[in-house]
Amino acid sequence: MLKIFLMLDLNISLFLTTLLVIILMLALQKVFIRPIGSVISEREKIVFSEEKKLESLQFECEKLALRVEESLRKARQQAAARRLEILQEAEQQKEKYIALVRQEAEHYLISERRSIEEQKNQVQEELKQELNSIFNQLKEVLKVS
Repeated sequence: MLKIFLMLDLNISLFLTTLLVIILMLALQKVFIRPIGSVISEREKIVFSEEKKLESLQFECEKLALRVEESLRKARQQAAARRLEILQEAEQQKEKYIALVRQEAEHYLISERRSIEEQKNQVQEELKQELNSIFNQLKEVLKVS
C-alpha cells in the first residue's frame, strides 16, 4: 500500500508541479512577455514606417537627381548654342572689320595714287618747263655763236 501512496504522492506532486508551471507561465506572460511583445511590435511598426519614409525619400532623391541631370543637360545645350552664336557674331564682326579696313586701304591707295599722279604731272610740267628753258638757252647760245 505504501507503493500506491508513493505513486499517488508522485502523481499529486506531478500535478501540482504542472499546475505551478502553468501558473508561472501565465504570470510571466502577463508581466514580461506581453509588454516585451508590445514593445517589439511597436518597434517593428516604427522600423517599418521609417523604411517606408526612407523608400519615399530615396524615390524623391532619384527624381530630383533626374531633374538636376536634365537641367544640366539643357544648360549645356544652351551654353553650346550660345557659344556657337557668339562665335558666329565674332566671325561677322571680323568680316565687317576686314571689309572696313580693306575699304579704308582702298581709299588710302586711291588717295595716294592721285597724289602720286599729281606729283608726277607736276614733275612732268617742271621737266617740260626746264627742258623748254634749257632748249631756249641752247637756242640762244647757238644763235649767239
